[in-house]
Amino acid sequence: MTGVITASEPSWAAPFAGLSPRCFGKLGTVLRREGADAVRKDRP
Repeated sequence: MTGVITASEPSWAAPFAGLSPRCFGKLGTVLRREGADAVRKDRP
């Protein structure tokens, strides 16, 4: 499917989260460490 926004593309972090790709990655790391739900491939 084309045109889908994914976290695998770092350039989407700034416009949608307001964070640099580096900070967005750090946020994900911290959330995983704190027990956040696992990342899923599809919508629930």
